[in-house]
Amino acid sequence: MTCYSIQCIQCVISVLFLFTQLVIVVPYSPHFNMRFYALPSRHAANVIKLPAKGLSLSRASLYSTSSADTLKFVDNDRFSVAPMMDYTDQHQRTLFRFISKRSVLYTEMVTCQALVHAQDKTKFLDCDFNHEEPLVLQLGGSDPKMCREAAAVAKAYGYKEINLNVGCPSDRVADAGCFGAALMAKPDLVADIMLSIDEVMLNSGSSSSGSTCRPSTVKCRIGIDECDSYEYLCNFIHRIHEKAKVNHFIIQARKAILGGKLSPEENRKIPPLKYNYVYRLIQDFPHLKFTINGGILSYEEIDKHFKEGRVHGVMVGRQVVNTPYYWRNIDSLIYHQADPGIRLFLFSTMSFSN
Repeated sequence: MTCYSIQCIQCVISVLFLFTQLVIVVPYSPHFNMRFYALPSRHAANVIKLPAKGLSLSRASLYSTSSADTLKFVDNDRFSVAPMMDYTDQHQRTLFRFISKRSVLYTEMVTCQALVHAQDKTKFLDCDFNHEEPLVLQLGGSDPKMCREAAAVAKAYGYKEINLNVGCPSDRVADAGCFGAALMAKPDLVADIMLSIDEVMLNSGSSSSGSTCRPSTVKCRIGIDECDSYEYLCNFIHRIHEKAKVNHFIIQARKAILGGKLSPEENRKIPPLKYNYVYRLIQDFPHLKFTINGGILSYEEIDKHFKEGRVHGVMVGRQVVNTPYYWRNIDSLIYHQADPGIRLFLFSTMSFSN
């Protein structure tokens, strides 16, 4: 089977999956306790009905009381879908764009060495910028020179923002490649990498699409192994910001256990979540921007992070993959804009009578 045939099959599967998630036939009757809700129209009321628990949540409640502080972040990373290997490829990103036009999407992690040395670079970078933006390319690497070359390739291809992976706990990454979460032990090296990336992205003109590039970001954990105190995390953030002027950090609120002691899946579940670490960073570094990630399952939890933690953004990963249709109200709830408009059709095909 040719590569083209495989891509066609993948596209068909993506479309079929989209319709199974977005066009649902539900029997309706006054005696039928239905838990599904249609997407709001452009003239919907201020209160959005959400799925799962039938929650009613005011759009305004997702914003802190100080609108002056939050509105400047409305167009930047209020909601993002985490980079996930084997998931956030072009097909998944295309699917999610039918659900949300405003969410920030991330690619799968691309290793700098593989990208620089690949003859066919499109297999790592292929995307539709007209449909997928805002889109961030996540790179993984530990050699500043190699990361700089990878950034140059990405920029030439049309990418406008790069994120550095400092959170992957896989032993193939952390041990053999000495990048991912292992880099949390080397904040000065992370700073050097970020300097090399932004030297390309910010100081060498616009991307191939003609758009101005955005500052690069770091996605990290709250710590690794025994280096898991708040003071350690605080010093890590301080060193990278001071040396490389990184202003936006995406924080996975769990530490990583390295050395193969836990699998990547276990590292997503076993180390305890410490959201208070991220909340404290926001207080201690008020001039920086923090997106919180890890264990976020619902709109209620997003509401809590915005109001109690005053985070600048929320990143959701596995829950977007598991229940994509649940997140159909992101644009109206988070960005105060109309949702894409795909409707949930209700057909009265069955009658329930006493």
